[in-house]
Amino acid sequence: MKPSDDQRAIHSGGSSAKASFGISTKDTAHIMGILREGIYSDKILAVLREYSSNAWDAHRDAGLHHMPIMVHIPTSDELLFTVRDFGKGLSHEDVFEIYTQYGSSTRRGSNDAVGMLGIGSKSGFAYSDSFTVISYHGGKKRIYIAVLDPSDKGELQFVHEEDSDETGIEIQITVRQEDQGQFAKKAASLFQHYKPRPTINIYLPDPPDAETVLENGSMYAANGDHQWIAVMGCVPYRVNTAQLPTEQIGKFLPKISGSLFFDIGEVQISASREELKYSDKTKLALVEKFNALVDEFVQHTLDTLGSDTISPWEKRLRAQVLNTLELPVPKEWDDITDAHAKLVYDGSAFTLIHNRSACTRVSVGKDVRLIIDDTGNDLIGYRLNHTDYVVRPLVGKTLDEAVESLNVALKASGMDGITIIELSTQPYTPPYKKPKKVNNPKHKVSTFKLIPKHAYGNPYSEHWSSESRVPTKDDIFVITKNFRVDSSRDFFKNYIDDRAICEAFGYTMPEIYGYKTTLKKPVDPLSLEGTSYFDWRRTFVQNVISAKPELLGLIAELHWSTLASDGYASTPSRSKLDNLQKELGAKHPIIALYRRHEAGKVAIDRIIKHKDALANLATRSMNPAKTSEAKLVQDKLALAYPLLFMRTVGASSLWSGYNDSEWLAYVQLVDDVANYKHLLAAAVAKKPKDKNHAPAVHDHP
Repeated sequence: MKPSDDQRAIHSGGSSAKASFGISTKDTAHIMGILREGIYSDKILAVLREYSSNAWDAHRDAGLHHMPIMVHIPTSDELLFTVRDFGKGLSHEDVFEIYTQYGSSTRRGSNDAVGMLGIGSKSGFAYSDSFTVISYHGGKKRIYIAVLDPSDKGELQFVHEEDSDETGIEIQITVRQEDQGQFAKKAASLFQHYKPRPTINIYLPDPPDAETVLENGSMYAANGDHQWIAVMGCVPYRVNTAQLPTEQIGKFLPKISGSLFFDIGEVQISASREELKYSDKTKLALVEKFNALVDEFVQHTLDTLGSDTISPWEKRLRAQVLNTLELPVPKEWDDITDAHAKLVYDGSAFTLIHNRSACTRVSVGKDVRLIIDDTGNDLIGYRLNHTDYVVRPLVGKTLDEAVESLNVALKASGMDGITIIELSTQPYTPPYKKPKKVNNPKHKVSTFKLIPKHAYGNPYSEHWSSESRVPTKDDIFVITKNFRVDSSRDFFKNYIDDRAICEAFGYTMPEIYGYKTTLKKPVDPLSLEGTSYFDWRRTFVQNVISAKPELLGLIAELHWSTLASDGYASTPSRSKLDNLQKELGAKHPIIALYRRHEAGKVAIDRIIKHKDALANLATRSMNPAKTSEAKLVQDKLALAYPLLFMRTVGASSLWSGYNDSEWLAYVQLVDDVANYKHLLAAAVAKKPKDKNHAPAVHDHP
């Protein structure tokens, strides 16, 4: 579409300096983000509109005006939205130019195409982080993947090429499950304005009868929301009548609905293509089109009300419009100006249902539909509109008998021509039915055994097997209520932890038995044979360590291996530690600390698959008042080098490359001071005691 060329005069009193506006290169990602998604308020509709209108343009560019584009709306079985045209396609170079450069468009030089902004081809990013472009051109089929890279600018990747004698472009976008219904709903509204209508996998309302569509548009009485749309090319735009002067369009026009037809380029649009741009040019075009349509509609209606060129139902719709506009209606048509039409029928073959209640009156409106119930399903499972009336055959009557009776009633009531569809064509979701309660045989059993699993959740009855046995003193048991352990919410987690420790270190996990307690038959744990699981658990860890004392050594290694997790610093690599050792010496306490840490990691890596179990064992075996050797050594160093072991600095400053030389100097300074104090103390200890002489402050040993 050719952009509007608005002329403006510039008056200047002179200037001493000037600069041209442009796009900041450092803010490219930000600007592209705005162009990519910030301009679209309805991202699903943007994807539908932009790619399908691009396909529509491609057919016109190739001279395929009467060939429909192909659209696939996502379904529960295939969550993929695709648009396919059969135009000329794009070369490898053109694909990279069109889909990566914002503002790049091939359609600004002609009013045969609705595109011109060079933004719509990237609209897939407004909905998803990736989409697929397939180009059929020059005997090749080439596949490209557009993805948002870490820079947030997006990139196009060429992934495949094969021979093909087809032409055109196909866009594919994977859709989220929860958006499937919105894609179908918005597509049905969008594509009813396409000529020709696309080949599509969803139901589209039948196109309006040729007699109801005029040269300048169409007008009709609306039920509920009153909305006007401007159709330019294949794209519908909502018309905000509040932007137009009432004295020029009439105070009654906003109370009805309709559509206005424009040639491409007659009105201006916003950058998002979601709205019209209400410039002076657009307002003037809308006012002129409104008035032309009213004149055309009134003349055409008066000419046809008394003829058979339009249906009785269409006559009612047009009379409603004249009535709303407060225009005179011929007296013989007074009976069709009512907002409701009475369906005259004897009730012997069908029932008319509206909002789940029987009725005889039908609202007069363009969107009103009679829906023949050919399913017998519960209506709750259908998403019916407030303008839908269901025709349901009576018991004992066939569908054909009901339809025949309905046709007779419509003719007698002057309602021929009303939209009639079958209920089976509408989406259906069976209403939820609460499953019948099935008695669980386990509810009659009082003794169970826990089934070992990796995870436990509802239903809890599945985690226990029924048992018939005589309890023994060696049993480990719990008391259950509704198959849950009543005394501890963490029972299942604790059991999994205990079992993991046993499996890791060759200890046998005992069977856990459950005894059911109820209000009528309470169970006293003290009266049962065996040991409560919670009593057993208190001594379990110590028993494991007693049976395998070598675990104490592994626990110590674990403490050394997790040195950095205490929050002081990250640990150095071996090469960095070697470099640091050259500066401080192998016997330096900091080097010794991290060498010991390194040895601990090596030891734990040998049993890495059991590390979590060992950590659990270490936590539970540790005396709360006791601190591990690794922690004691680390805390001692933190006292010696307080600045280095601050959490905001960390010992990693010694090898991280960021001011590491300064922190190394700090360590060496602390070492020098400590060494000086040590030598001073030794010198003082060697001097003979002399009551008459005290060393001067500046004396050195």
